[in-house]
Amino acid sequence: MTQRQEQGSFSVSEDLQENVHTSFSTSQSEKWILVMQDVLWVASIAFIVYMGDWNSNLIHVLWKDERIKRTELYLGLLCTLLNVVLILFITTPFLRDVRRADEESEILTASSAPTIIILGLLSFFWLSVALWPIWSFFTLPLLITLFRAPLVTLPYLSIRRFHPEVKTYNRTD
Repeated sequence: MTQRQEQGSFSVSEDLQENVHTSFSTSQSEKWILVMQDVLWVASIAFIVYMGDWNSNLIHVLWKDERIKRTELYLGLLCTLLNVVLILFITTPFLRDVRRADEESEILTASSAPTIIILGLLSFFWLSVALWPIWSFFTLPLLITLFRAPLVTLPYLSIRRFHPEVKTYNRTD
């Protein structure tokens, strides 16, 4: 923030108007950049799933390919599933009552953060070991993309609280 000095006083209003205008234009352009990055993440995961190992798609490769180490794949998928369930367990109570969200989020997040981190690292490790025979070095960017793309799409999902409709009846006597 630049400060202009006019005979010992600061011209704050001009500076604020200047910064509001520039911050609005940069935030608008930054917003589009973020949206384009998110679209690129989603497009890259669609490409990975569709192309697979260049012969068949990723689902078919995971299901049928003999080169995959099955025990490590199942351990990685189990760690990923446990991680997702733990995250949903933490966030779901906050959807019910927003007033208690601040108090509960600090307690639950602080106590479960190490578990989430360890499960994430374990799932990344086991999936890397399982898929290394197919993609070798490209397994690491593939898994980073597969883990990152769902995270960038979550803010675009609308989660609404559903309230039952309250019906009012007019009594005409």
